[in-house]
Amino acid sequence: MTTMDQAVELLRTVIRQEDEAQQLIWTSTDTAEMDRRVAEVNKHFGGGLLSEVARPRTLRDDHLQRGQKQLRVLGPRLLFKVERYDTRGLGPVFRAYVSSHLKDYTTYAASLLVADQGEGPRIVSQYNLCWTCEGSGKAGGKTCPDCGGAGWLRVGGLDVGDLRQLGEPVEVRKIQPPSDSKHLADYEAR
Repeated sequence: MTTMDQAVELLRTVIRQEDEAQQLIWTSTDTAEMDRRVAEVNKHFGGGLLSEVARPRTLRDDHLQRGQKQLRVLGPRLLFKVERYDTRGLGPVFRAYVSSHLKDYTTYAASLLVADQGEGPRIVSQYNLCWTCEGSGKAGGKTCPDCGGAGWLRVGGLDVGDLRQLGEPVEVRKIQPPSDSKHLADYEAR
């Protein structure tokens, strides 16, 4: 059974490897090495999900110049907190709140779900924050039409349904607070 320490270590490894792969993608023209690095990251994913980090299919002549611009705005995701839920079907599921890959975006952008499906812990699903309601579930005083009030939209991997159905976490590990007041309130609440 996966522990909180194992889930946090997996997430930190993925975040570090994604950043290293991203750095290489934008500073190199060695597509074989890019593919190797992306594959290294993707071995930590399951449930049909892959990392968001990928190389361009075709490198343009100005690839390295474009890379300098990209790296000014891209950086490693931030890991804010991890919650453990005990589920019937998947056993322990760990929900990680992370930022995007944008350096200046230091608040919740995605929830990565970690579970063990028999091959050790893997990131098996990703839900992104609903931009219409900014994760509140409400838009214009009504239930958000995009996320149905959940505040999150599934991007890929296993479909665990509405994340609110996970119930209350049985364990929470706080890593780093987000910068905006809405998500800071959630971070501090549990």
